[in-house]
Amino acid sequence: MKILTWNINKGGSLQRINSIAQQINKHSADIVLLTEYWSGEKGEELQKQLRDYGYEYVVASNGEAKQNHLLFASRYPFEVPPSSYLREKNKERWLEIKLTQQDLHILGIHIPTSQDKQGKQDFWIEVNDFARKNVNNKAVILGDYNTGLLEDAQGVPFYGMESMRNLLDLGWIDSWRYTHGNFSGYSWYSTKGNGFRIDHVFVSPILHEVILESYFSHRERMSKISDHSVLIVELAI
Repeated sequence: MKILTWNINKGGSLQRINSIAQQINKHSADIVLLTEYWSGEKGEELQKQLRDYGYEYVVASNGEAKQNHLLFASRYPFEVPPSSYLREKNKERWLEIKLTQQDLHILGIHIPTSQDKQGKQDFWIEVNDFARKNVNNKAVILGDYNTGLLEDAQGVPFYGMESMRNLLDLGWIDSWRYTHGNFSGYSWYSTKGNGFRIDHVFVSPILHEVILESYFSHRERMSKISDHSVLIVELAI
């Protein structure tokens, strides 16, 4: 199974929608999570193109127009369980699906930036609560974390690193770090040119033996289709 997550930057302009859908199709992912998805005309066109490429099963979180939210697109059927996220604020940044055939629970997230420290802290509480409850299940938490450890940043360290350490302490595996060791890699760059690895796919402990590969595709960022690189994880499921 190939899983892809990508921040498409403010919903992807109408001029970028074709390129976004084409790049997703080129990666031949089975499950796709898009962060900074926008509803409305852009979102409808993107969903149409993804369905044309074979992503028959699509669901988006409930966000307002021009509000960053999430979209899952899948080649496999899934259920949408009741949300584990019980807060009102930032609920559009959280979306869960369950692949019943594969017995796999997938949580898509877009954690707030450090400009909203309280919101970020509260959101991390919910993420780690989900992680604790699903530590013995087949589960994945993926998306734009807006967080990393010291080794994931050039320049100013992240606010919220301790929350990510808590996730690791629970036994969850950072799939990219698992396959790359101490190598440095970044998925987004600041206006100062500093690199940060803020897009992640974490898997529950039971899945660590099925991680085949995890890698970034940077061509989408370098060609300015988005300001984030694409992250892809392959699991033997």
